[in-house]
Formats: sequence, C-alpha cells, structure tokens
Amino acid sequence: MTPQERPQWETDHPHGNKLTRTEEQKAHDKELFFQLAKRVYDLETQICNSTDPLPERDLSIKVEERVNNAGNVIYRAYRKEGKLHGTKERWNDAGHLVLRFHYENGKQHGTFEWWNDAGVRTRLGQWENDQKHGIDEWRNDENVVTHLTHWKNDQEHGTAERWNDSGVRIFLAHWENGRQHGTEESWNYAGALTYLIHFEHGTVVSLQSFLN
Repeated sequence: MTPQERPQWETDHPHGNKLTRTEEQKAHDKELFFQLAKRVYDLETQICNSTDPLPERDLSIKVEERVNNAGNVIYRAYRKEGKLHGTKERWNDAGHLVLRFHYENGKQHGTFEWWNDAGVRTRLGQWENDQKHGIDEWRNDENVVTHLTHWKNDQEHGTAERWNDSGVRIFLAHWENGRQHGTEESWNYAGALTYLIHFEHGTVVSLQSFLN
C-alpha cells in the first residue's frame, strides 16, 4: 500500500505560542514514521519488481560447537553431509581466536591461521584441495616474520627463507617441485655469509664455506 502524503505540520500554536517540547517531539516522531513507511514501501516495491531469485539457505550444512565451563564457545565448525565444509575455528578460554581453517567437502581448502594468546597472528598458510599450495608464513610473538616457504601441490616450490627474531635474514634456499634447485645460503646472526651451496634438481654440485 502506498503511504499517504505526509501532512503539513503547523509550527505555531493556535494562540500564537511556539509548540511545546512535547508537541515538537510528537511531530518529530510522526516525521520518522512516514520516512520509515516510505522506505519499507520502496523496498517491497523493489523486491516485487526484481527478477533475481531470493538466496536459499543450505539446510544440509550443520553447525558443530563446543563450550567451556563458563559457557563460552571454544570450538565451531560447519559440516555438510558429515564432512567439514566451511570454517573451523578454536578460541582459548579468554575468548581469543587461536585457530581458523577452511574446508570444502571434507578437504582443507583456503587459508589457515594461528594466533597467540595476545592476538598476534603467528602463522598463515594456504591449502588447495587438501594440499599445501601457496605460502606458509611464521611470525614470532613480536609479529616479526621468522619463516616463509612456498608450496605447490604439497611440495616446496619457490624460495624458503628464515630470519632471526630481529628480522635479519639468516637462510635462503630455492626449491622446485619438492627438490632443492639453485642456491642455498646461510648467514650468521651478525649478517655474515657462512656458506653457499648450489643444487641441481636435489643434487649438490658445489659447496663454499666462509667460516673462519
């Protein structure tokens, strides 16, 4: 039903006095009512005229939860036909999120994340079709990256790096389809190169040591 036209509200009292606070509030409330009615009417009209189907809820997805003695949720996962499907999360007793994984039809698929009790994300990785595929990054409690590897089809593929807690890189290697291929370098905590190794498809072809 189309809302009626909003009436014109008098601003002066019939005897010439300004409206009282109570009358002003009533006028304000009626103004809000007509605005809300118009918004509801416009929304209903938009829905009726739309040709897009309304989203349907997937009733086959079930929520699985566990709570601690205080009644706080410490575990939540979603299952479809008995298989993990969606996010799986864990919280500590203080209510801080500590783990989050993503699943698709029972297989790990998407990002996975770990947090410490202070809320710092200490690990971030990627999975595809139940295999590590993408980055695997570790951080210390001060949020400094300490490890970073790259994966393809559950095998290391790309660079693998390590840093000390101060953020100084101490290791760098190259991988190809699960085998080291290219250089591997190591530095001490002072930043001095200690050795250099060359690999070809997993086989060492040369080694140089820089230790005194």
